[in-house]
Amino acid sequence: MEGAPASKTFHGDDYSFAYPGNWTELGKQPEEGPRVDVAVGPIADFDLVSVSHETGPTSFTEASLAASEGEVAALARDLANDLDGGKVTARPKMRRLAGLPGYEAQVAGELEGSPLRMLVRWAWGGRTQYQVNCQFSDSDLEQVMKRGCEQILSSFRVE
Repeated sequence: MEGAPASKTFHGDDYSFAYPGNWTELGKQPEEGPRVDVAVGPIADFDLVSVSHETGPTSFTEASLAASEGEVAALARDLANDLDGGKVTARPKMRRLAGLPGYEAQVAGELEGSPLRMLVRWAWGGRTQYQVNCQFSDSDLEQVMKRGCEQILSSFRVE
């Protein structure tokens, strides 16, 4: 898109992130689990990054998260089960998001007959869980999506 800014910024309830300036805010996506606050992407069928957060009854610390790998693995399996032939391709590993402790996993499968891969990062700040789900098909947008996902993950801030 000619004349598009280098990046745009999304401001959520208590967080923000930058994303590529030629991407579009696609709005909220209906989904069970954490409410999806926004999805952004280059306007392609399944190539998008969704960001959500929810507040639960339990406060998490880094120590309690380290003991929760099995629960996070279940979250990844749930995402895989939503896809045809879905599987977890990279088990959850501890990763940070905005300085908060969390996990990252990778999932692959098919959605409506199209191959789809997801890189999902969860992080917890007290009782709030944040989720960034970078999903992309095997299209010519793969590198664009990977760069955009990295921009969102590296610029994500809790305010």
